[in-house]
Amino acid sequence: MDSTAVCGQSVGKRNRWSRFVDRPSGRSLLLAVDHGLTRGPLAGLESIHGMGAWIDHPSINGIIAHKGTMARLADARALGAAGLMLHVNGMPSFAEQSDTKETLTTIETALRLGCDAVSLQLNFRRDNAAHNLKMLGRVIDETAAWGLPVLGMIYDNDQTAPDQRLARMRHLVRIACELGLDAIKIEAPPSAEDMQPLLDGLVDDISIFFSGGPSGNLDQLLTVASRAVALGAAGMCVGRNVFQHPDKNNALRLLHNAVCGAGVTDFQQTRQA
Repeated sequence: MDSTAVCGQSVGKRNRWSRFVDRPSGRSLLLAVDHGLTRGPLAGLESIHGMGAWIDHPSINGIIAHKGTMARLADARALGAAGLMLHVNGMPSFAEQSDTKETLTTIETALRLGCDAVSLQLNFRRDNAAHNLKMLGRVIDETAAWGLPVLGMIYDNDQTAPDQRLARMRHLVRIACELGLDAIKIEAPPSAEDMQPLLDGLVDDISIFFSGGPSGNLDQLLTVASRAVALGAAGMCVGRNVFQHPDKNNALRLLHNAVCGAGVTDFQQTRQA
């Protein structure tokens, strides 16, 4: 699936999604800075002013943020040419049901802020699946009227059967496709050997991004990024591995090269062989 393809194929939706795509490669490096609502002022996100020093980096194809952050960055003229994606739901980590996110804003707010798409996070457990599906269906229906693409951050938080995780993740990706999501962000599997079975067939129908995960080894993340796009993923959606990196500009440059540049060549040749 071409990463510029979106569900429904309306002209407005295609045009908006194209703002998140690196034109030469057709892939995307998305930056998520929505963490503050969930976890508070993390290192790297202590202030909007501090974010303004690097968030306009040309390697970023799209920025995902809550409405207050998006508005403040816009007021500070800190946003570059990246596409803008409003994150529409959330729940703080100290809440009793922190995995069950609630809708916190409207599609009209996304349009008023000049956003090109919206995102929402869905942490699936056995006891909140119905809530998540209803919220997902409602957001997709509301955005369809305006031609806004939707990205879903899909997480499997059911710890009862780890041996079934790959099958459950494929099921959750299929649910996202069935309900009309345009793109999803998922965690990379712990084993590199599980990446192709996870993606097989699914990348034909929906744009799949892998998350960067907790702050860690950038070299390891670059390997994940290169392998993912070589296997058909649309790109990477990163956060802490950029905004908590001591050299954010260099981290962004390396990640963009792994996703959109020559960094994918070795994996593509291996796959073709």
